[in-house]
Amino acid sequence: MNFSFKKIIPHLLVLLTFVVASLIYFSPVLQGKQIFQSDIMFYNGMAKQQNDFRTNTGEETYWTNSAFGGMPKYLLGAKYPHNYIKKLDLTGGAPEMNPGFFTLVKQARAAGVHVIDRCNLTVLLEDGFAELATFLAENQVEIVASMPCYLEENVDAQRGKGVFSKSIQGLKLLNQHGYGVDEQLQLNLVYNPQGISLPPLQAQLELDYKKQLKQQFDISFNHLYTITNMPISRFGAVLLAQGEYHQYMELLKNNFSSSNLETLMCLSTVSVDWQGNIYDCDFN
Repeated sequence: MNFSFKKIIPHLLVLLTFVVASLIYFSPVLQGKQIFQSDIMFYNGMAKQQNDFRTNTGEETYWTNSAFGGMPKYLLGAKYPHNYIKKLDLTGGAPEMNPGFFTLVKQARAAGVHVIDRCNLTVLLEDGFAELATFLAENQVEIVASMPCYLEENVDAQRGKGVFSKSIQGLKLLNQHGYGVDEQLQLNLVYNPQGISLPPLQAQLELDYKKQLKQQFDISFNHLYTITNMPISRFGAVLLAQGEYHQYMELLKNNFSSSNLETLMCLSTVSVDWQGNIYDCDFN
């Protein structure tokens, strides 16, 4: 094959044209010039009072008279040394699929907030979430995952065919990333009963889970939580449809224990939905 310099001349001319055009267009930058940014100038003016106060006193003020005749300072770079939110519990079926999940987790962890992910184990295997387990481990996110049983037939009957197998794969993946093994990476499972029954003793059931999952699948986890189903929403509708609602309510009433009142989540938890609405309890 013979090389012809004449054939590449048009291409070189086009390339040279772009280089020259770029040099002309960006010549002010090459001269060290900068675009005047009025918004930054206005910010510096409005923030001057607060910055001077911080420099002179070492304290923070949350009001300034330098902006619009006076306004709160949270839009002008106020620093809040006291973070009253210590724990962020992310739930909602599969919170990892919310587009803002990763940003929210990173910002919360940067602020020193302990983050809990009510993880849907099958999501770890979905397309587009290959790096989810790595992300959770790097940010030391505590994982709380639903695992209704350690027997395949029971889980698939409750959640759908193939869910047990995917859940086991998800747990193994988390173990590979240190969850349930490294004390800094907590992996906790949740059991809730089906029908009109209460969960068995948590401590004994946790031992059964650990034994079965270790022997059958070499899976480790930290704790098992047993929860009682609330007779609301879909479960409540099923109870009403089957004529078992009042029977279940009587079961709950007869097993009431006042010792549980001090640890009710709704006493210390503020629930925020995906639209920003605030509730005193996630059941509301």
